[in-house]
Amino acid sequence: MMEVVYVAAVVLSLLSVGQSAPLNDCENLIRPRENPDIDMMLGKWAFIAASVDVPLTNKLLKNVVESAWLNYTAGSQNNTLTVTLANKMSGLCFKLQVNMTFENNTFHIIQIFHYSGVLLNTVCPDCLLIYNKPIEGSTTLHLFSKRRTVTAAELDEFQKQVKCLNLPSPVILDPEKDLCPDPQPPS
Repeated sequence: MMEVVYVAAVVLSLLSVGQSAPLNDCENLIRPRENPDIDMMLGKWAFIAASVDVPLTNKLLKNVVESAWLNYTAGSQNNTLTVTLANKMSGLCFKLQVNMTFENNTFHIIQIFHYSGVLLNTVCPDCLLIYNKPIEGSTTLHLFSKRRTVTAAELDEFQKQVKCLNLPSPVILDPEKDLCPDPQPPS
């Protein structure tokens, strides 16, 4: 009888050696998106939520920014995009347009300011989750969606991702607030 227990213990231990350890929740939640296609980013995206490690920026997001959107269009060269950002702050619309490159799952903007961001995985099928941890400046996590609202489960995942990155509580924009008008004619 003892021999059977010993053999079973050896077999079980050998089986466990062949299996990798399960990833913890945070490793899964903040995993970079694999092989994102630049075409999936094209179009208009509503700004849903963000967390920034600079308290003043979070305060401005919470108290001044009413709504925002991004619109990605194909650039003139491979792996380039033109992004238009529209923020509605205190009833006024402010727009900015910059060119960016997108290679190996990383955005790079060097006009006006320097910015690099990485797309992370999300359960949200029509969302962009962008993480920025610069050498200098603020660390951010932004959630954008093709919809003005996301589900409770999608928002819960975002809040867990914020915690995994040790960022402060996110600012969630009110989806009922009007967006700045899009000057582009509908396609």
